[in-house]
Amino acid sequence: MIRIGVIIPAITDNLHNEILNGIHKTALASGCDVIVFTTATNGLEFNIQSEIMEGEESVYSLLEKAHIDCVLLVSQYFVKDIVRRRITDIIKRLSIPCIDLGGSELGFETVHTSQDRAFYKMTSHVIEKHHCRNLIFLAGFKGNPESELRMSGFISSADEHGCTYEIVYGDFWTIRPEELGNEIIQGKREIPDAVICANDIMAVTLCKTLQNGGIVIPDDIIITGYDGHISAISNFPSITTVINSVYELGCIGVIRVLKKIGVKGNLPDEYQSSMQVADVLKI
Repeated sequence: MIRIGVIIPAITDNLHNEILNGIHKTALASGCDVIVFTTATNGLEFNIQSEIMEGEESVYSLLEKAHIDCVLLVSQYFVKDIVRRRITDIIKRLSIPCIDLGGSELGFETVHTSQDRAFYKMTSHVIEKHHCRNLIFLAGFKGNPESELRMSGFISSADEHGCTYEIVYGDFWTIRPEELGNEIIQGKREIPDAVICANDIMAVTLCKTLQNGGIVIPDDIIITGYDGHISAISNFPSITTVINSVYELGCIGVIRVLKKIGVKGNLPDEYQSSMQVADVLKI
């Protein structure tokens, strides 16, 4: 039986569960086994490396002993670049067929869901329903494939509607949204009608920073995210988000990696390729 290795850091939220669910169900429908290589924590670059962390991260070296036929690398959730690079070296040294679900930055083939379409819909949503005309797009890292796809959908909608907008490059994390929020609070940047964020972590961070500075969300500024993460839904006020089809990403990742080894995969019966805009703003 074909064995698919899945490399993912600590499984800590619903997005990780959904992507693994898509992988498992597609592998099951295709008659394949799945072996998941993961850890209990996902340390930051500046965390002090301990024996425990080193022991956890050594699990990825088991790739050399597991006799797997192909690999799905979920690189987008790894915080520590050094770990991503170490895993990359092992996969390339062993010449294991690999699909990276987090983009092509590490040199592997990748797959994408319709993220540009999702951001086109999200941007059109805030323009048409909430009458926003002056926009900011808080992107991820410059040149990141995921960020570029999301940004292209935003730009298409903003241009189509004749809106004024600015692209601000971020980090998919908390540092840049905090800086952006403080720039708006301090009057260094004009208050926009809306900030479309490339993920929910940046959206929630920006929201909290602006609220701490006395700006009312969403009355003064509308903020949107992406991922459908519980942090956006549970935030007060709740943040408009797009439910990222990571389940779909897991499904098509299995189909693509099986194709690399000459095997035809089968999608599960309940597979659906769809995006939903969840407008949870109380306006």
